Amino acid sequence: MVEGVAHCHRGGTLKHVGASGGLEVSAKLNGLIGDAQLHSVIDHFVRLLDFTPSELQRCATDTDGHLVPRLRALKSPLTIFIDGIDEYFNKHVENLPASPSVTGELSPNIWYYSQLGLVEVAYQLRRINHHLKVFAAIRKEAYSRLSQRTAMIQQYRGSAVDIVYSPESLREIFVNNARLVKSDRMVQPERARTHPLEAFLGRASVTDTYTHEEEDAFEYVCRHTLLRPRDLMTIGDRLGTLRPDERRNEYRLKAAVKSGGHRNRS
Repeated sequence: MVEGVAHCHRGGTLKHVGASGGLEVSAKLNGLIGDAQLHSVIDHFVRLLDFTPSELQRCATDTDGHLVPRLRALKSPLTIFIDGIDEYFNKHVENLPASPSVTGELSPNIWYYSQLGLVEVAYQLRRINHHLKVFAAIRKEAYSRLSQRTAMIQQYRGSAVDIVYSPESLREIFVNNARLVKSDRMVQPERARTHPLEAFLGRASVTDTYTHEEEDAFEYVCRHTLLRPRDLMTIGDRLGTLRPDERRNEYRLKAAVKSGGHRNRS
């Protein structure tokens, strides 16, 4: 997996700067680099997933022998942004029935290693040529396993930024997405301009099941997440599938929040 990620970075970079011509590499790799329909790192990565283990090993050899020397000679600054690698391997960590004959080998480790390989390669590329900058988004669950895989953990941590969202920022993200909901899908469309969150949820607060105390509606949503925007979007999608009259019902609203949340709390 690391070899595949490495090729995607290096082959795509050389193509972008017009330095991929005349490479004496395998036909499979040459065809991948020469495909004009592939532009981003992700484009190359998805195609590379169809390679056999032996083809990937040949790519690794060609990468070290032919692509790396050209990268060392790169003189112009180039920045690459990569996100979504984890999404291509979600099937390995989801509890869904699937046959290996259709999906390939299913193992949670593949979900982790694909992202850990991205960390390693991004760091290696910076060492190869300081003109090349790679910014990659890695799930925290995968990043926490770096210490189990490599002794380079301190060096990698020195190049990483832990993104933490404040409750205020999460509220703003959720509210901004609520503003995008069409008026006929709002519970209180007349309040969409001034109070978009209440217009979408149909209420400013909810009642605690056990204490019967009032709680801010967004705070209720937020505490069913791991404080990540993606969690809010998942819950927002669940809420959005409810009809406005269903969302108006507090019981139905809470059930949708819990079904889309990561924290099964009352």
